[in-house]
Amino acid sequence: MHQQIGFAPVPAGVDNAELVRRAIAASVALGDSVAALIDSLQREAKSAQTEATVQFQHMRTLIVATLLGAVATGALLAWLISQRLSRQLGCEPAHAMEIAGRIAAGDLSVSIATHAGDTSSFLYALGEMRAQLTGIVADIRAVAQMDQVTQQNAALVEQAAAAASSMADQAAQLQQAVSVFRFAGA
Repeated sequence: MHQQIGFAPVPAGVDNAELVRRAIAASVALGDSVAALIDSLQREAKSAQTEATVQFQHMRTLIVATLLGAVATGALLAWLISQRLSRQLGCEPAHAMEIAGRIAAGDLSVSIATHAGDTSSFLYALGEMRAQLTGIVADIRAVAQMDQVTQQNAALVEQAAAAASSMADQAAQLQQAVSVFRFAGA
């Protein structure tokens, strides 16, 4: 009688103890193979984990370096923009606003100092505007003074004309009074 265990037929004359021994040996071999496979898989998993950790650290370093580069680039661009704006203004924006506000309020005595050779900044233009406004105000004051002098002269001319008219009247009266005293030889 043939018994079959698994795929191979059980040979005739093999007893059950031998079969159990073979099964145990096969089970131990299978256990060893499974343990070796588990160890291999664990080593591969540990290696993959180590590689993933290294890649993660590399990527994290790369991201941090990129962010630091972006921040440095942004700071450099901000500095360059502020320098260009400062050159265009000729001073700090708050100082330019203060000067423009004082001029707008009528204070033409405000001092405006520009850098040597500066002929194109906003501050230079404010200085030129202040100088021209100062000239215009001086011209207006001069015209106002001339008008006042002209009015005073007109008043003096009017007074002189009135005095001359009064003197002419007095001269005529004096001539009439003196005409009574005509001399014979005259």
